[in-house]
Amino acid sequence: GLFWSADFGRGVSELLPLGIAIANTVVILTFVRSWKGFKATLWCWVLACVGIGVLALLSNALGLDIGVDFQAASGGGRETGLGQQPNWFAMNLMFIIHTTFGMAIVERKTVLRWILILSGLFIFVMMLKSGSRGGAYATLIGAFVTAFANAGFRRWFGRLLLTTVLIFGFGIAFNIADSASALIRIGSNISLNQNYRQLNWLTCFEMFQDSTGLGMGAGSYKALLPTYNNYLAQSLYDYPHGIFWELMAQYGVIGLMLLTWFLYTVWRMIKAAAQRAKGTDAEIFVWTMPAAMIGYFAWSFVEFTITDKPFWEFLSLYTALYFIIINHKPGDPPLKWSEEESK
Repeated sequence: GLFWSADFGRGVSELLPLGIAIANTVVILTFVRSWKGFKATLWCWVLACVGIGVLALLSNALGLDIGVDFQAASGGGRETGLGQQPNWFAMNLMFIIHTTFGMAIVERKTVLRWILILSGLFIFVMMLKSGSRGGAYATLIGAFVTAFANAGFRRWFGRLLLTTVLIFGFGIAFNIADSASALIRIGSNISLNQNYRQLNWLTCFEMFQDSTGLGMGAGSYKALLPTYNNYLAQSLYDYPHGIFWELMAQYGVIGLMLLTWFLYTVWRMIKAAAQRAKGTDAEIFVWTMPAAMIGYFAWSFVEFTITDKPFWEFLSLYTALYFIIINHKPGDPPLKWSEEESK
């Protein structure tokens, strides 16, 4: 896409983050080569999300000024996780929520199981504090997918739904941790009338048409946006608002075909891993991790860009799990999460 880009320099700058994401995936695939390493990485991911949530709460409680415009624009009611755009903060937390509860399901040590349950609830609540409707819906989609595919998770599903209802009820009624406005925003109706997203999508389709399906090239959306919609170009919402739309506008039919091939390849990997992991503790992760990515994929039709790192890193960790499962031989140690039985 750089060869026909309207702004070569901007195209390069847009693709650089993808290079960083690919480098991170190489690191994950290089070092996560065993079941033990996979478990350790999941724990690190959980603890990192809990840590950023705790720091965010502390900064709010201490009244620290971190110079965030996003909260001011929303009346101070949306959590940003120390400065991220609220939707991106929610996305960073969303990936691990289902897997945290999956870890709790297969954890046999009572103390660690409760730590995981409370961690999963805390990460979920912090994600809801972002006020991101997409994050809430993506998490719900992922939970339904996992419950449909895995009997172990299905037994927990009713309790998780009830807990979610209670979180919304108490959070709104008592404004716990200043969360009422964010929760009300999630529960409110979505209107596409004069919505920035709708205007961006229309512009993407017009670029697709004007390029005869080829796309305008890498980095061209922002460069050409003033000629299509100067109102959007002068706003804070001057990006496609969705990976599908970004690919349509900049990479055209070729980009959409590559996306279709990519999704088909991931689906084949999921099917193979599910067949080999059946009856092991790894089976729960074979489903919780793709379920989160399916939720993200649905969410990506209204937000995000192809270069967002958390998705690629999460997919690379799942790919590492796939290799661990398919290379596991009958004589190898069983894929058990922990040995000690719960009391």
